[in-house]
Amino acid sequence: MEISPAAAFRLLLASMLSLSVYFTIDVELRRWALQGDASQVSLKDGDAVVIDQPLDGDELAVRRGDDAFTVRLLGVKAFDPSNEPGLGNPGQRAIDALARHAGREAVVRFDTHDIDGANRLLAVVEVDGADLGAELIRDGWALVYTKYPFPDLDAYLELEAEAEREHRGMWSSPRASERARLVRSTWKAEE
Repeated sequence: MEISPAAAFRLLLASMLSLSVYFTIDVELRRWALQGDASQVSLKDGDAVVIDQPLDGDELAVRRGDDAFTVRLLGVKAFDPSNEPGLGNPGQRAIDALARHAGREAVVRFDTHDIDGANRLLAVVEVDGADLGAELIRDGWALVYTKYPFPDLDAYLELEAEAEREHRGMWSSPRASERARLVRSTWKAEE
């Protein structure tokens, strides 16, 4: 049986949509199972936590004693791994980079104890003195989230410019680079 090009295209689109739904549901199920309410945890800048696992390319499930909660990496935006066909998988690469730190002790850093609408602590996370968000940006697996100002914004922007100049991570893919620039321009337009 021969399939027409139009039918093959519809089949391809249906397959891509199915995969996107599958990965979105998978991420949400993992997030739901691991996520705790950061607003209920008493934390101060410099407190130690243990990284359980990444929930996304810019979110970590962490523990402090018996308290489990989610940290959203301050100033970092990774692509959604379920929505990146043809981009070189930067969202999944960000998750993989964070997963290397699962089970390790980390330090949370923040100027103000900010909790977002999803009950995630907005903070910098450091392992052995290294800022995990800065590493993702330096390696080209995430963007600097410029929509809201934060203390390390200028340093992060320098790392992002260097990654783009040296074609690291997503910046080695013309399609991913184009999408990243589009995302940045959208943030600028919203300012």
